[in-house]
Amino acid sequence: MLVADFCLSPLMREKLVEMKENKIIEEFWIFSAFPNQESRRTYHRRISSSVQCLRGLSIRLLVLGEDSQIVSRYIFSQFSDLPIKRVILQTGVIGHVLNAYRMKKALTVDRERKNGRISWLARKLLFNFRDWQNCCFFPYWYQKKTFPVTGYERLTFASGLCKHVICYDPLEAKAIQTTNPLVKYIYLARFPLEAKKSESQVQVNEWKKAGKLLVSPSGKLFEEMPRSKIDRWVEVTRQVVQLKNIREIHLRFHPRLSPALEWPKKIARAMEKLGCSVEIVNSSKVSLYESVHLYDGMIGSPSGSLRVTRALNKSMFILGLPNCCDGDFNDQPWLLGEGEGIQWAREGESVRIEQLEPPPVIDYQRPRVSSILLDFLQGSQS
Repeated sequence: MLVADFCLSPLMREKLVEMKENKIIEEFWIFSAFPNQESRRTYHRRISSSVQCLRGLSIRLLVLGEDSQIVSRYIFSQFSDLPIKRVILQTGVIGHVLNAYRMKKALTVDRERKNGRISWLARKLLFNFRDWQNCCFFPYWYQKKTFPVTGYERLTFASGLCKHVICYDPLEAKAIQTTNPLVKYIYLARFPLEAKKSESQVQVNEWKKAGKLLVSPSGKLFEEMPRSKIDRWVEVTRQVVQLKNIREIHLRFHPRLSPALEWPKKIARAMEKLGCSVEIVNSSKVSLYESVHLYDGMIGSPSGSLRVTRALNKSMFILGLPNCCDGDFNDQPWLLGEGEGIQWAREGESVRIEQLEPPPVIDYQRPRVSSILLDFLQGSQS
């Protein structure tokens, strides 16, 4: 089992150790996905050395979250002589696609500006030089190998080295089809945490209203949030409190949030004035998976936590709050694809009571990831 370490919480590390002790998994390794305040050369040397533990393993299938980053290329290199099958299992596809197009547009705008050609050319040369370092120079220096280049590395999740991609949303599947023709096989799967229809119906029937609300702003990890956005979080929460008779608010912030920031405290103090008890949840220690059943509903930024919560609990409402943290295209509803079962409190609109009802339980008849992987292993595709 391979885990690329990018904001891997202590709780997740504990779970991995527990799974190994219970013999659910045989072994796991954690590799750093990005440089940690180190030079590019030092990072390549460290990753090249750390993946040596994989050499000699007998595997038939390699499942990773992407095939574009340096760490993935080094992992692939350990099995380049073996006839293994490779598949990408990814979420947040649309954000990666938009990032790639935004980068391309920025270069184009620089080129078209008056006196901007020098800036465009300099950035273009810099990107090409970094690509040469990452795919040719350092890999050959440390492993006497070079990494293949497909031309789609800017997508950062599916460069085309893996022909198979599993995603969870129809819009994500369309985004992959549109942006990268090298990906030959796209599978639409049931979200891993999603309960079956029968299980979801039991949740709805047995649910007891607790008067608790989960509020989860994601973003602004290293800078203060403008007062206008803080006020909007508080106002939307106020409307929900009144409509649903909420008595307790739990604030859950991103585990990488800088402790030096003041905006989380400002939100907490403002929400205390709504007449509810307010508690800040330690997201590094309290699992969303194990605590989501406590709540009548959730208000959150457009992020994976909304999708996870929707899959885990069909009997609660999910209300997304767009353009209320980072404020750019990473803060929009369409980042979650079709966002099945998620309502949105858009700017300038009041929250409606019908938005705060659980969605109809729908069984999309999609296969589970495990079923797709088993069929994939038994098939002839490579």
